Amino acid sequence: MTGPVECAAGRDLCSGAVYPYVGGRLPREDRSGSNRLPGLPSPDGRDMRFILRFIGLWLLAGAFVALIIDGTASIAGGSIRFSTFGQTWDNIHQDSKPVLKAFVDRNAGPWVWNSGVQVLLDQPTWVVLGVLGAFLVLLGRKKARLIGYGRD
Repeated sequence: MTGPVECAAGRDLCSGAVYPYVGGRLPREDRSGSNRLPGLPSPDGRDMRFILRFIGLWLLAGAFVALIIDGTASIAGGSIRFSTFGQTWDNIHQDSKPVLKAFVDRNAGPWVWNSGVQVLLDQPTWVVLGVLGAFLVLLGRKKARLIGYGRD
């Protein structure tokens, strides 16, 4: 059988698309100007930038809350005090830190924990969350337009 497969009504089964947008034409450009299928990530990275900004803003909000908590504790105690990221981690879930330490020691070596992770855990919570949040927001920002090039 070398010809196209035909159904009982005499139509060619291979002429139409079985699933939407498969074998047919792509949909018209949407308002953003990209020609993409619904439900798929955008090829220009807009979805990833959104996720980075979203997580970064939540981390910045957490940093602000941690700063308010530390400020309130400092006012109540009469002296400046900051809770470290390690203390905050212990307050949230104490059992997970030894598991992470064992994992890092086993896979990367104990020097990574002592010189990298422990230094991070000794910093104030609002600094760690603020720096990480600002970094993610900067990663998720839109690219700067080049001056002197035509509009696309």
